[in-house]
Amino acid sequence: MSVFEYIMVLVSIIIGLGITHILKNIVFLIQHKDVQFYWVHTLWCIDIFFTLIFFWWWQYNYVIIDEWTFGLYIFIVFYALIYFLLSALLFSNRDIKSYKEHFYANRKWFFYLFALSIMVDYGDTALKGYEYFLNRDVLYHFQVVIFTSMSIFAAKSNNEKYHAIFVISNLSYQLFDGFLIFNLLKSS
Repeated sequence: MSVFEYIMVLVSIIIGLGITHILKNIVFLIQHKDVQFYWVHTLWCIDIFFTLIFFWWWQYNYVIIDEWTFGLYIFIVFYALIYFLLSALLFSNRDIKSYKEHFYANRKWFFYLFALSIMVDYGDTALKGYEYFLNRDVLYHFQVVIFTSMSIFAAKSNNEKYHAIFVISNLSYQLFDGFLIFNLLKSS
């Protein structure tokens, strides 16, 4: 087992728990018709689900590192933990009547963590190497500023139209980036 494989075991468990949490609660949402569905919440569930999958996919770029520091290891674990927390904030262990109410009640924690995840992703991109960082297109660097700003505003706002625009634009970018930009892994 390589150092990379060893490190990624814990990271994969954390990411897997986030994916499991979302899927388990989507099934709950389908089975319990008495809980009011909210489409913006559901789109955020889809967004975070794909982000978790893409995270695991993109971390393969660390395979080139031969010597890992404990600091880098903690950074990657912390980064995965942020995504798990985002998936956990989308749902509640308490009985709720409406996912709309739940979403807006948790928006501050969710969106401040989401802003943090974007900034940590920027650091993660830089840690993968100078060439890797520079090879990211202008759109990537632009979206860091835009979506971080939008997240901070979303934490403070309960405007439904704003949240709808934000989730649609962020999900669209995630799918574009994941399927069109990073659709191929290359072994070194």
